[in-house]
Amino acid sequence: MSSITYARIGAVLHEIGLVSEEKMRSVLEEAAAYADSDLDHYEAAGAPEAFGVAVSVHCDDIDSIHSGYESLLADAAAVAGNSVAITDVRLIEGEGALSDGRFDRLEFERDGRLVAIDAEHFSDDYYDQEAACDAIAETAHEDDPRA
Repeated sequence: MSSITYARIGAVLHEIGLVSEEKMRSVLEEAAAYADSDLDHYEAAGAPEAFGVAVSVHCDDIDSIHSGYESLLADAAAVAGNSVAITDVRLIEGEGALSDGRFDRLEFERDGRLVAIDAEHFSDDYYDQEAACDAIAETAHEDDPRA
């Protein structure tokens, strides 16, 4: 089994057509000091973000769920080449206290069509991981090769 390195990940992303040779080379030049070092699984999972083909839905706290999803979706749309228009991102708060797990609804428009995703929040400054991933999936065009 070969080592997982930035260089190997870059080569695979290039081989499958997700990054150009120029993009691969530029990322590896920036990572020259560690491009051939073994990555642990956590580092390997984050590497596609460095190559511009993914976004991270981290588990760290964010400024606010009210603005965080908008920023996350803007980043995801950019990674997808802005092939669809994501507008009017908003969080509709449900009833009850966050500490008990409040059921909210993340809404936005994708090319003018309303998308609504259920989200459960326990804090104002942490994503609902599943809702965030479902929303990110809406930022790519149907023929996006990352699918």
